[in-house]
Amino acid sequence: SCDPGEDCSLCPIDCGLCPNCPACGELEECNPLLGSCVAKSTIVPEGDFWMGCRDAPGGDCEAEAVPYHEVFLDSYRIDLTEVTAKQYAHCVDAQVCSEVTDADCEGSSLGGTNYLKPGQHHHPMNCVNWEHAEAYCQWAGKRLCTEAQWEKAARGGCEIWTADCKEQSPLFPWGDASPSCDRAAYDDCPPYGAATSPVGSRPDGMSPYGLLDMAGNVFELVGDWYSYDYYCMGPDADTLPAGGVHKCEETDAPHPEAKLNPAGPQEGAWKVVRGGSWETPVIQVLTVYYRLPGGSGFSGSSVMGFRCCSDP
Repeated sequence: SCDPGEDCSLCPIDCGLCPNCPACGELEECNPLLGSCVAKSTIVPEGDFWMGCRDAPGGDCEAEAVPYHEVFLDSYRIDLTEVTAKQYAHCVDAQVCSEVTDADCEGSSLGGTNYLKPGQHHHPMNCVNWEHAEAYCQWAGKRLCTEAQWEKAARGGCEIWTADCKEQSPLFPWGDASPSCDRAAYDDCPPYGAATSPVGSRPDGMSPYGLLDMAGNVFELVGDWYSYDYYCMGPDADTLPAGGVHKCEETDAPHPEAKLNPAGPQEGAWKVVRGGSWETPVIQVLTVYYRLPGGSGFSGSSVMGFRCCSDP
């Protein structure tokens, strides 16, 4: 329970059960088994969507994002927001998650962790690696999203883009219009490459399913192992993005195992990272299809966060 006068933002139970602690926020819900607020989630229905790069803004599609291909996914739930520093702190209080310090941010050029920082409780949890993120999601009764689940939630499925799903599927969560500071937090936006923003503070960037901050704020870790050529080679592809790797072409046929509930390669050296961050200077990094390696077995970064998925 909470002591009188305790800082409500750090209270282990803040579902409104302690008299001096507030109920969950608008984008949160109470998990009574944990006695803690977690991010609200929404169901993404089963069905097809188009995955990968169809048209890169200002240039050609990168090899790791092609071929553009149709994917079928079963239904699932995904968090509306990135996991916040406050939500992560409850997992630490439960002695499941590890504490994070500014020393864990050594992989970034600016900033530190939002964990336990005054005024940062509703900002995304950052400076985490894949192991931190996976531990939190499991504690919350969820899991990290697959790469395909993350992308469908960001761009929408064919039940939304009914006229021509292949051509309508957007480049950004909000559509094909170029990024702006009312849609995403990236390095052209105040405070100009210096900090994260509270989750959900840019509703104009909402995805078709109502998800927030799928572009910018912090990069998001997903559950898949990274393979440079997974879309065209499948789970047996070389997982290192260095010399000698087959480069996918837009004309390549997608590997069959990348088309039905794909879960990524069986193993690898890196996990997949999606979504861009407050430090992102290049518009293409904010697209729904941009993918890069990172996240497992190395230091965190002030630009690295996550959100969770679960069964419907």
